[in-house]
Amino acid sequence: MRIRGVPGSLAALGLAVALAACSSGTNGGGTAATQAATQAAETGPVTLNFWCWSAGQKEKVAAFNKAHPDIQVKHTDAGGGTDTATKLLTASRAGNAPDATCLEYQTIPAMIVAGALADISAYTADIKDAFTPEVWSLTSFDGAVYGVPQDVGPMVMVYNRKRFDELKIAVPKTWQEFATVAADVRKKDPDAYLATFAPAEFGNFAGLAQQAGATWWKVQDQTWTVGIADTASTEVAAYWQGLIDKDLVKAEPLLTPEWNNQLNQGKILSWPSALWAPASCTASPRSRPATGPSRRCPSGPRATTGSPSRAAAPSPSPRTASTPRPPPRSPNG
Repeated sequence: MRIRGVPGSLAALGLAVALAACSSGTNGGGTAATQAATQAAETGPVTLNFWCWSAGQKEKVAAFNKAHPDIQVKHTDAGGGTDTATKLLTASRAGNAPDATCLEYQTIPAMIVAGALADISAYTADIKDAFTPEVWSLTSFDGAVYGVPQDVGPMVMVYNRKRFDELKIAVPKTWQEFATVAADVRKKDPDAYLATFAPAEFGNFAGLAQQAGATWWKVQDQTWTVGIADTASTEVAAYWQGLIDKDLVKAEPLLTPEWNNQLNQGKILSWPSALWAPASCTASPRSRPATGPSRRCPSGPRATTGSPSRAAAPSPSPRTASTPRPPPRSPNG
């Protein structure tokens, strides 16, 4: 068995054509699948190393490997978004990076600057139209493509319907209403909070800032412009800081045993998060999550956040080719 990377191994394994699209050093005629099959027939099965932490990856890999005996994918869970990004940088510098990896969208610029990702635009023309321009732009910079979007996590508000009914409060539809309801919750139950805010959750704040219209980085003529202190971002920060200062939301980490217990006891009534959040909630008699409508961005793509916002991006190692602006619009839709 020969272990070799190919530049086209870049997306969800369900995208079989993209995964088998290009073999290293192949620029000739014929389809990418035919080229990969021919290469495998001549030299033995090609093995691709793929890092990804999300649910369902093992099943996808198994299905792909069964359908493509000449192109086998070896899956590794290298940890969540932060752990994977850190390990990818280390592996890239050591020359043993994986052929493809899942990354959170907001980490891609840093990976590009560090030279950990390769431009794969030559291999993505046949799949680009499967994505909206807004989603495709999350992995494209200055005309280069560094990954294929695997999924996005539109922001929603997961809430405890039973507790909302008990306190006779309405589900907020704007951030102005969110602040009003947060105050109402504290008045009706001093032991409860409408929500928490986790200062260390960079992805969540990035999604909220994006929703408010912030653009943290731009690329023009191979020059990066980075800024996180624009008007939209500072207004988002001020909005949440104001809620914290007034003791209307709690500032604490997410998904800790203490946080989980408060959620299950109905002491935390909602969780503004990504669409994947309900799967992380443990149902109990006082905690049965419902999902509110996603908040629409004032302009541009809908806000995305958290670990489901990933791109499967190829490594350029030698083995490969490589918070809301208050008040925002109504979140209905």
